[in-house]
Amino acid sequence: MLPRNYRIHRHCFTGDWREGQNWLQRFPSSFIGVTPLVTQRGGRAAAVREFVKHVPLDKLLLETDSPYFVPSEVSIGTLYSYISDVYLCV
Repeated sequence: MLPRNYRIHRHCFTGDWREGQNWLQRFPSSFIGVTPLVTQRGGRAAAVREFVKHVPLDKLLLETDSPYFVPSEVSIGTLYSYISDVYLCV
């Protein structure tokens, strides 16, 4: 088991606020990363969008994960990152 104060980067978070909140309570020194999935609508993206409304900004990391998660207006397979789209959505 990891120590409670262990610094963890939870990569590519696709959960909801409850899951994120539980994680941060269990590992309060960790950070949670969101990808351009947050720019999408519906499904898992809706849960992630709700999560970023509540998570403290000092616990949030913005990720690109290009070309796997691209902003909603970009075609899959684009080979550069869109961190600004993630930032504007958050």
